[in-house]
Amino acid sequence: MTDPWLHAIADPDRALEVYVGRANLAHETLGPRRLGLHLLFIMLAGTYVGEIEGHPIRISAGDALWLPPGCTHRLAGNGPLQKYFIRLSVQAERPQDQPYVRRLGEEALVWCRALVVEQHLRDPFSEMRIRALLGLLFSAWMRADASPVGGLDQERRSQLLQLVIAQPARRWRREALGKALGISGLHLARQVKRTFGMSLSRWLVDVRIRTAARELRESTCLIGEIAERFGYPDLFLFSRQFRMVMGASPRAWRIST
Repeated sequence: MTDPWLHAIADPDRALEVYVGRANLAHETLGPRRLGLHLLFIMLAGTYVGEIEGHPIRISAGDALWLPPGCTHRLAGNGPLQKYFIRLSVQAERPQDQPYVRRLGEEALVWCRALVVEQHLRDPFSEMRIRALLGLLFSAWMRADASPVGGLDQERRSQLLQLVIAQPARRWRREALGKALGISGLHLARQVKRTFGMSLSRWLVDVRIRTAARELRESTCLIGEIAERFGYPDLFLFSRQFRMVMGASPRAWRIST
């Protein structure tokens, strides 16, 4: 673990209070507050712009925002937004020379979206699932900052993701992907497993589906049209894999976001 922010919140001797919630706030202004603990917000959905102590900021889904005690901050959305967030009360100082806002990485964004869905699926097992998703979110943050032994380094992870997203309908074979990255297909499959904790084929489905989920949220195209664009002529298969990755059907996901 090399990320200074993770160091600051991972110490088991420090108090760490977690709250997962949402708020319907189009505009938020908070003056100086004498808080005993620092607050770390992880945005799960929505985009806000504003300033902290006079410094302009922008925070979107998949970003973390560290607010020291007593600081003045103002956040505003472009029209009414549902703000989904995780709030952590941290008994630690924000690492020096670190920005107020940090991007947690593309993999963490997947778990941010899953946590949004969970807020619409309240049942006796919700608390258990939320805790599990929080663990996956922080694990993804750690992996975004340091490569596991024998895993993909940051540059190769970025190259791999760009290849797959650029051709979302293509059903890649490991040999073709490995050749594009300058390694054998078998070695790539092993590195993907060590990096993401899942097989290459499962990881490809995850990337394809989460990219389709973003398209669902940002466009008005029919679900069937989006499914075909991502290589799913069978809408049933698309829905089944979408639910497996995102925890909800394409229709429920679009409504919730």
